[in-house]
Amino acid sequence: MHCKPTSNKKRSFSLNLEKVVPKDCFRNLKGLNAGALYQLAPVRPIMELNRDDKRFVESKEILAEINSIPNLAAMPWEDFEHLVRELFEKYFATVGAEVKVTKASRDGGIDAVAFDPDPIRGGKFIIQAKRYNQVVPISAVRELNGIKGDEGAVKGIIVIMEMIPGSLPRESH
Repeated sequence: MHCKPTSNKKRSFSLNLEKVVPKDCFRNLKGLNAGALYQLAPVRPIMELNRDDKRFVESKEILAEINSIPNLAAMPWEDFEHLVRELFEKYFATVGAEVKVTKASRDGGIDAVAFDPDPIRGGKFIIQAKRYNQVVPISAVRELNGIKGDEGAVKGIIVIMEMIPGSLPRESH
């Protein structure tokens, strides 16, 4: 028996499935098959990550001396940005990503950028390091969301030393 599309629902349910030829049914219902997985070739991702940016500067090692810093809130803001870069670099190291820090001024509101090459979950992540001694305002989250769009990033990450108020709008997630 061969399957054919029908608008008659009663007929569809009266099929004797033991007599159905699966390949003919698949073909008659216009099914598509990619073939055996071992025959498939990887496809180059559409998105290319541009890693050349004038805003990037040479990285400084801060993490090795972290135990000698009694108070992170008192460390120079530039060192805090490099520390954040190092921490993200350690996190992303296992997936082949790289993290770069931007220069101090005219950085477009970005303190670091992570480039994750994974075609599914990866892309460009922009990072802001907020070494505030008070709560980070929601306007900072909204600003980062706008910068994320301008930069063509897939994620925007804010690193803070304080808690954000409990009732954040959806755009902060």
